[in-house]
Amino acid sequence: MRQEDFRYTVLLEKDITNRKVNADGEKVEWMKMQWLYFVKDKPYKMFFKYSNNEFVAFISVNFSKRLMAKPKELELSQWAGN
Repeated sequence: MRQEDFRYTVLLEKDITNRKVNADGEKVEWMKMQWLYFVKDKPYKMFFKYSNNEFVAFISVNFSKRLMAKPKELELSQWAGN
């Protein structure tokens, strides 16, 4: 990764909440996660697996406080460009 890849997350953090259940309504077992996956145009979702097996499907969890929350444009972090 390069410095330009890092962003401030303060605005995003104000719009999220820690979820205890995934999109399927199942309990999220945070300590068992082995693979995390993030998508730039889905900033309120995290995709994860409890396995490193590439054939196992990802599970998602939505951190948005509101159902129709509009994603914030994240600013470059202070380290970018220094």
